[in-house]
Amino acid sequence: MLFTLLGNYLMKNYLLGVLSGLAGATLYAVAPDLSWYFWLLFAASLGLIVLSVDIYFGSRAENQVRAGWVGLALFGGTGAVLQALVWSLVL
Repeated sequence: MLFTLLGNYLMKNYLLGVLSGLAGATLYAVAPDLSWYFWLLFAASLGLIVLSVDIYFGSRAENQVRAGWVGLALFGGTGAVLQALVWSLVL
């Protein structure tokens, strides 16, 4: 049971890390001469998205479904808006 829970947690974070790395590599390939504040906004948005996913799955594991959805909407929505801001300013 413990290994299943740990495996699911690690796989979720691994996939989030791969997607974050691909997004960062794509951003660098599209515009390699970005200012520092674009990278700061990008990193903050990725942090918020990862935090929201962890809050969601942690709350689901504790049977607090509403808290999970609120955390996902609050932090994930903010992270998505920051991602959209970065990509719209770059492209």
